[in-house]
Amino acid sequence: MYTRFYKYSVKPDMKEEFLDVHQLISDVILDAMGGRIQYLRNMNETSEWIVMQQLESKDLYDRRKDQVEAELETSELKSRLNALLLVPETQVEATEYYMFMEVQASDEY
Repeated sequence: MYTRFYKYSVKPDMKEEFLDVHQLISDVILDAMGGRIQYLRNMNETSEWIVMQQLESKDLYDRRKDQVEAELETSELKSRLNALLLVPETQVEATEYYMFMEVQASDEY
């Protein structure tokens, strides 16, 4: 899977709003690209969030990213997200990875 990590600095009192807006953003992204998205908050620094997107493929991401960005701009989700951040979303860098293997614990303990 094609994996992207984003690091956000969120106003500490805006956790629920951040997750609500990202639920809507995730719906747009996953409808267009498939995959899954996880949201992780730093346990020691509550304003620090990591968002991990695991999408079907980089090729699909490259083909549909402009369409997704246009839909997010039209719906004003990007501006709603920016209102919740300590650092503007335009300064958020994405780090790209490709997942080669995933290991999970079995349900038997």
